[in-house]
Amino acid sequence: PYTIARLVFDLSEPRHYALEITRNEIYASFTKGPVVRALPSVAPTAGPEVEVPPKVEKPVEPVTPPEAKPPVECPAEVPSERYRPRTIAGEEAGYRGEIIGALRFKNADLEDVILWLADFAGLNVVFDPDVRGTVTCDLRYVPWDQALDLILRPNRMGKTIEGNVLRVAPVATLTREAEERLRLQESQELAGPLQTKYYELSYARASDVQGLLSRKISRRGELIIDERTNTLIISDVVDRFDLLEQLIALLDTPTPQVSIEARVVEASSTFVKNLGVQWGFRGAADPFYGNPTSLSFPHSVAADGAIIPQGIVTRGIGGPLGGYAI
Repeated sequence: PYTIARLVFDLSEPRHYALEITRNEIYASFTKGPVVRALPSVAPTAGPEVEVPPKVEKPVEPVTPPEAKPPVECPAEVPSERYRPRTIAGEEAGYRGEIIGALRFKNADLEDVILWLADFAGLNVVFDPDVRGTVTCDLRYVPWDQALDLILRPNRMGKTIEGNVLRVAPVATLTREAEERLRLQESQELAGPLQTKYYELSYARASDVQGLLSRKISRRGELIIDERTNTLIISDVVDRFDLLEQLIALLDTPTPQVSIEARVVEASSTFVKNLGVQWGFRGAADPFYGNPTSLSFPHSVAADGAIIPQGIVTRGIGGPLGGYAI
């Protein structure tokens, strides 16, 4: 659905070239030497290539920015997602540099290419005297810091960034300097005064943590334990105590315990015998109860069986005539 314009230049000899793209114009420069002119800042938002693959120009809904834009400008957000490195090494490196629209060089001087990248990133540059090499690359939509690593790696070069200063030197030089700094740090540490501290453990045994702590003390340090008081006696340089105290706080913790709760229920085998109903009966016809007989004699008639006498039922419920009890 988009029109693709294609320009072809026939040159008499191989030349270095660079493209500068604005919103409505394209500038092509051809030189005999390497070209270090920086791309405009709007390169990521408008495709810097004359030839743009159709798949890049195709709008993609999931990465379309919230604000409404014309379909032609939609690919401005697509390249950074479509061409973002997805390899394991790229994810681990965590490149966060600004995306470069296009980076093309053929047999260009390494220093000139690094100057181009440093200018793009706004960094100052310092080169080691042994920096030399050439660059041939064709990169699109990559972070500038990843492009720098990819260019330095084939030439066995490395980099360090201190503030806004980029330093480029051979990997062997940087490795040697790192080892020298480490040896200097160790010598300064060993030259410092010794300090002795005591740590009384509350939960862990001193003999158990002795092996772990002895690996973290310096060559001048010494670790002694007192099993009777469960105390650590450490003599070492001052800088080592921060790490040692963190390890002691981590190791001297109570052992996790499990809480078990139980309930005891007491049962009696005779308890059921005390529950129930004891039935009896008693009937009476008497003027006292209001149901006299029709006979002149006897005046009262009574019949009963299994009577429960009064006073026997001390708990529960008993009938007034002693006929039942619960």
